Amino acid sequence: LQDPFVLVCHPNHPLARRQRVEWKRLNGEALVLLDHSSGSRRLIDAILAERCIDASVVQETGHTHTAFRMVEAGLGSSITVGLSAPRSTRLVTLPLVPRVRRAITLVRRRNRSLSPAAERVWTLLRDLARQGPAG
Repeated sequence: LQDPFVLVCHPNHPLARRQRVEWKRLNGEALVLLDHSSGSRRLIDAILAERCIDASVVQETGHTHTAFRMVEAGLGSSITVGLSAPRSTRLVTLPLVPRVRRAITLVRRRNRSLSPAAERVWTLLRDLARQGPAG
């Protein structure tokens, strides 16, 4: 499964009126990002560095829900992956272009059963992957 990175911003943010946001437009933007315990953060830092984008990380957090509440409070915008994007109408989620995606691979042991919750997640992700590339 390929999961694209997206921008999450406050509805009053100037970028919120766009259909999509070019990565270079994040230069100088205040960002609320997950901390370095997140695998996505390493990827986001690499993408920003590769594109010579000097964004200001104003706050780091361990949870996407907390990051999104900070975006709602007007502290900055956030970069996340599509599967983690908020389903809230209080925030705007926009595709970042050119599209950069993280790969998600499902792995499990043969002849081992999963817990009901893990089986549900497995099934959801497998069905998403069958639908084709996300974003």
